[in-house]
Amino acid sequence: MKTNVPSKMWSNPTVRKYLIFSGCDYLTRALTSATYVLFLLSRGANLWQAGLINVFFMVTIIAMEVPTGAFADHCGRRLSLTVGCLLTAGGCFFYFFADAFWLFVTAEIIVGVGRTFVSGALDAWLVDSLHHENQSPLKAKVFRRRQLFEAGGLAVGGLIGARLGGYGLAWPWLLASGSILLIALYSLSFRELYRSDEITSFKKTHLTLAWHVCGRGLKNPNLIYAMAFGAILSLALQAVNMQWTKFFQDQYQLSVSHLGWLIVGVALAKASSGPLSSLANHLTGNEKKSLVITQTLTALAIILIAQVSNLTLAVSVFLLHEVGREIFLPLKQNYLNNQITTKHRATILSLDSMLVRIGSLSGLLLSGWLATAYSIRLAWTVSGLLLLIAALLFLLIKRKPIKPQNGL
Repeated sequence: MKTNVPSKMWSNPTVRKYLIFSGCDYLTRALTSATYVLFLLSRGANLWQAGLINVFFMVTIIAMEVPTGAFADHCGRRLSLTVGCLLTAGGCFFYFFADAFWLFVTAEIIVGVGRTFVSGALDAWLVDSLHHENQSPLKAKVFRRRQLFEAGGLAVGGLIGARLGGYGLAWPWLLASGSILLIALYSLSFRELYRSDEITSFKKTHLTLAWHVCGRGLKNPNLIYAMAFGAILSLALQAVNMQWTKFFQDQYQLSVSHLGWLIVGVALAKASSGPLSSLANHLTGNEKKSLVITQTLTALAIILIAQVSNLTLAVSVFLLHEVGREIFLPLKQNYLNNQITTKHRATILSLDSMLVRIGSLSGLLLSGWLATAYSIRLAWTVSGLLLLIAALLFLLIKRKPIKPQNGL
């Protein structure tokens, strides 16, 4: 990975730690990506129940995002990352033994809590560390470069997980648990030089302040624009996220090993998204247009996948949708962080993650019901249409000019 990163960027310890953590984090998540739904189905769940199990994950994140974001702001982002990794490792280990619906739910809740400790804290640690080093302009490039590292982790983890899943669908969970423990140890090396105060105990007043900050954030039209669009995108993507392995296995008789190679294709699509997001922003000269145009393409791709019956065309369009959805992330990350100040960064980013999960929860319920009652193809078609309508509506919404560091 090192050779693909400009030497000046890689020589910065903050950037290096952030990229390595991001790549390894994605690798551990990818270990179960090809086998997750198949694992649940093999242990007695159906598609609706698999979606319902994931609903508990989303509800947990919705409930815990702001409290854990406030925890990271007041008690330290490094501590938050370590705690999050330890909880996630525990949830994956629990999954290895789980064989009933409520055991799956318990594992999802543990993993969900763990993810919330990481979600807002990681980006907040990066941005504020770079600001402390007078390297703030570097963050946009780092967010794009992160896509490359995550893609590498996705490809490696997907292949290993699919290969291991061929011997037993539960084994990827055990490997994921051990790998995340190693990441927890790595997180201990993170430094927070931007912190001028000592780590304090987390108090009820901190949580009250966090909700007050979130309320102020919800009054900022620029933040609401990006957050709401992200939530709707997440709603539309849940049908594909939860059903793609089942879809390609049933429609085209792909084996678990073949699904692993498809994840490599997804990783390549993700790797291309960083440069493409920069190109999209350059060509349009406007972040709003970049977000809308790229997600219009994503919506059309999702709809088209559900209509075709040729494997080559289906895979091609599936990867095109992956490119579109991944382009959205670095554009949105840079946009949001330009609106937030250091003190409450993790809290606001956690609010964004919470709204995204609300969209995901809605998408899980809708797509799970459509796939079970009708078909996966219909679930994908409806999801794509919702995203397409949302993109066109957002194009018509007027917003105020960006005012970096506006006090939130």
